[in-house]
Amino acid sequence: NHPLDSRLCEASLREASHSLESRIHEHGNDSMKERRALLVAIDLLLVNVAVLIALAIWALRGDKDWGGEFLLSQAFWFALLSALWIVFAFLGSLYDFPTIANSSVTWAALLRTVGWVIFAYLAIYFLALPNSLPRLVVFYHGAATVLLIGGWRVLYSALANRTPFRHRDRKSTRLNS
Repeated sequence: NHPLDSRLCEASLREASHSLESRIHEHGNDSMKERRALLVAIDLLLVNVAVLIALAIWALRGDKDWGGEFLLSQAFWFALLSALWIVFAFLGSLYDFPTIANSSVTWAALLRTVGWVIFAYLAIYFLALPNSLPRLVVFYHGAATVLLIGGWRVLYSALANRTPFRHRDRKSTRLNS
């Protein structure tokens, strides 16, 4: 029952408590990082599905043969629109945690990102040689992207509000406080 022993015991308990709290906090951050990675991966998949839809509409409207050869000749669209998407989605805060958690903010960030992608493409279009790039593909892509990613985010929001997700978030939030 020496006073020094009780201070050492208190210090050890404080250190153990702090260590546990930091591990719980890191786990909560890991969970949110995993969710962000999931959103980015599925968004990119859907951006590329939107490219397929845009190319299909463009081929249909222009009497082009939509097939493997046509898609190979238009492969740059996948890289270009994916790169523009990633840059502007992160600049537009689409993957920030407060945005992810709020559906109206998510919709605003989604529309802003699509707008910036279209604007960037139009800048490229007007700087390119005349008739070297199609005009409407990026608009078809923008519309398809809003529908696909908007639908995905509505589904994600509904799933994220279900009990297993909410329970895990509440537990990590409560322990982080």
